[in-house]
Parts: sequence; structure tokens; C-alpha cells
Amino acid sequence: MFVTRNKQYLFIVLCALIQANLLSPLHAQTRNTIWLDGLQTTSLGFKPSRYYDLKNYDFEDLVDTEFNPNAGYNPWLGVEGAADYLYPIVEGQNNVLGIAHDYGGLILRDLAIDDNDEISAMILNGVPNQGSSAISLVMGDSGGSSSDSRMQVILDEVKGIKQDDDCKDCNVIGQFENWVDEIAHPDNSSVFSDMKSDNVLINNLNAESPDIPFAIIWGSVQGVNTNQSIVTLMDSRASITGNDTELADCVSERLREQQKKLDDDELIKNIGLGLTLFKSIVELAGSLISDQVFGDPNDDDSNFDTGGFLEALAAFADSLKDPIIDYLESDSEIDQRAASLLRCQVANQMLSVKWELAMIDAGGTEVGLVDAPTDAALPFCEDHCWEQFGGTTPDRVAWGQCILECLQNNQAPQISVYLTPDHDLLLTKQEQQLAGQANTYHLFNHNHFQESRDRPGDNTSDLDDAFEELFSGSVSPAFAIPQQ
Repeated sequence: MFVTRNKQYLFIVLCALIQANLLSPLHAQTRNTIWLDGLQTTSLGFKPSRYYDLKNYDFEDLVDTEFNPNAGYNPWLGVEGAADYLYPIVEGQNNVLGIAHDYGGLILRDLAIDDNDEISAMILNGVPNQGSSAISLVMGDSGGSSSDSRMQVILDEVKGIKQDDDCKDCNVIGQFENWVDEIAHPDNSSVFSDMKSDNVLINNLNAESPDIPFAIIWGSVQGVNTNQSIVTLMDSRASITGNDTELADCVSERLREQQKKLDDDELIKNIGLGLTLFKSIVELAGSLISDQVFGDPNDDDSNFDTGGFLEALAAFADSLKDPIIDYLESDSEIDQRAASLLRCQVANQMLSVKWELAMIDAGGTEVGLVDAPTDAALPFCEDHCWEQFGGTTPDRVAWGQCILECLQNNQAPQISVYLTPDHDLLLTKQEQQLAGQANTYHLFNHNHFQESRDRPGDNTSDLDDAFEELFSGSVSPAFAIPQQ
């Protein structure tokens, strides 16, 4: 009886000590974390509760970003001012893991430089570590006689195609322009200018590599196609999860409705071909053999004419657009509602093309090796097969089989081409990287608004995988978060 009463007394004392925070609970120590979201204009925001409540990671969110993407800092203070504002929150804390997206990543990096080693590791997700050429396009002047930004010049051009028709095309261009206007608004310039690629802040942050462990999570989309475009970017921006398709569904439905009203099969075929070609223009840039037109990729002294390269692609886009517009204007028998909607579809496609070409122009191109196209590989394969048959011509079946196998097996040497950079429709791959020893994760088919959101049940999302690998401590104890 005495032993039992002592056990009961000991249990009561232990509970009291734990409640008074004088004794730690009997599980792994909670990790202090700070989750910094980007600006609401360019970031959806993390949901830390998913990792705490559903995945049982044991951490303390020092800034409580669950319901307020900009909790803990005032973006209008600028990066350095926001970091100064956050410092008292982390001051005196031990072993803080910083996790940040977009603008929040620049603040986290500045905070990690200025604090007294409270920030012990960083996970940087979709951060403009090298600045954003796209933000520069929206905010900078066009370089011409107009005071408008280069992006506004592009929008004016695209709206000229649309001709202000009320085509009820779901207002793709209008939504995109509202987003651009929000970034470029004078009241926001002090904030967004911190992300411009030529900003002094970016240069200062990159003067030295971080002196703490860090991981880079970067996203990219798969070129210009129906699933990864400005339409999807605007869908993601308006979405709670980043994966809604309301705008894309609206655009597809409007196009289907009007195509049903057209009796001209030839027009439908031409429009369909034109829209398909628009989607592939930027992808064409990635396989364009440019050494005879824009300089030799293998020659460092070659004067590679980036402007000419991009102007050629833009001219190709215009060459597809003009006949379609001329046809719509000249054929009086076409239902005007259908013609108006199709005109707006052309404008939507051209906006995607011009936006990506402008990003490429500002972000630069890279030289890479790709498989030779058929017209370049065929002479090689003919020589190859001639040698295979000892310089004698075999029967046509055997000769054809040899040529086919050579082409199918890509036996021709790879060729140097100018490649367009991977990007997430806001930041290029290079802009999301950071010099130093980093653990890097790639989010395939994620636009910028989707990068801070995992996609439950979607196998194409790697955010969960990246976090789980980092939080497990298998990469480095610096990123470890204990389980509850």
C-alpha cells in the first residue's frame, strides 16, 4: 500500500513539473521553425498544420503563418526592414530551421546573416536568389520612346489582336494584366524592386555563400502547352490549393461552344493548327540549330545575337497569327461571335508566347547537347550504313532497315544548340539557384504559385518527398524535425 501511494504521489509530481515546464515531456525535443511565405501577389503560402497534424512532425512555428501568409513580417518594410522586424522573434531561440518561399526566402537569408546563429539551416523553395528577370520586365522601362514597361508594351500588342472584343473568353488577358498592374503599382514598387535582377540587395546577399546548411527546392513547367501556361498560372493564383482549373475549363468550354457553331471545316482546321503551333513556338527555340544564323555555340568568341534569335521566334509567331486574323476579318459569312472568340484565343496564345520569349530574353539562353534532328542525322546514318555493308549497296530492304535502326537508336553524334532556360513562369531555374553546397530538389510541372503547396495524392508533386527527406535528417541533421 505504501509503495502504491508513493507511485501515485510521484506521478502527480511529474505531471505538475511537466505542466510547469520544469521537466520535458517524454518524447523528442520540439524543433523551432520559422515558415516565411512570399508576397500574396506571387505566393500562395505554406500550410504548416498539414505537416504537424497529419504527418506528425513536432515543431513550433514561431511566426504562425497558417492563416496569414505574411505573418511575422511587414513586406512594405523591404527585405532588410522585414528581417530586422523578425529578429526579436528568433532572438534567443536555439537551432531554428528556416523554411521560406519567394520573397520570404530573401528575408530569411538576410535574417540568417544578421542574427546570432539562431537560424541553423534554411530550406529555400522557389526563391528569387538571383533576382527575377520577370519582375524586371514588369517594372522596368521598355528601352524605347515609351515610358511603359516592356510587359505593358507586350500587353498592348496582344490587346491589339483582341481589339477589345467582348468575346466572353473568360478574361484571361484581363486577369494577367491585373496581376502585372499589381506588381508594377507605385505603392508596391519599394517591395517588388527588391526582387529585380539588378538590385543592389541581391548582389549584397550573394556576395558570399550562406555559412549554414541550406537546401534549394525549385520548380519548372513543361513549356507552352494547355496544362502549363499563363491560364494555369492565373488559375493557381486564384486557387486555394494552387490546383484549381476553373479558368482553363472556362476557356476550353468557350472554345468548344463556338466551334460547334462553325460550319467551315477548313477554318476549324486552320485555327486548330494555328493554336497548336503557338504552343510549340518556345519549344522550337529549344531545338533550333542556330550556329549558321546566330553564331557558333561552341565558339566562345562567337557573337551570339540573342535579340535576333528571339526576334526570329517572335516573327514566326506573328507569321502564324496574321493569316488567321486576316481570314477572320475578310470572311463576312463567319459568325461574328465565333470570329471574336477565335480572335481572343489567338491573343491568349500570343500572350503566353510573348511572356516566355521576354523571360528568355531577360534570363539568357544556354548551350546544350541534343539528339540531331532527322535531316542532320540522315547523312551520318547513310555513311554509317555504307561502312556497315563494306562500301557496297545492299538490297533496298536491308539498306532501309539499317538507316531506320540508325535513326531510331540516335547513333548520330549530338549537336550543340541554344536551349531556353527551365522556368516556373516567373523565375528561371538559374534565378532559383544559390552558390554553395546545397541539397537540390526539382518540382516538375509546378508553376510558381504551386511550389509552396504539396499536392495530396498527386504523384507529380515532389514537395512532400523533399520535405520528408529533409525532415527525416537523412540528408543532414541540420534539417531534422522530430516526430511527435
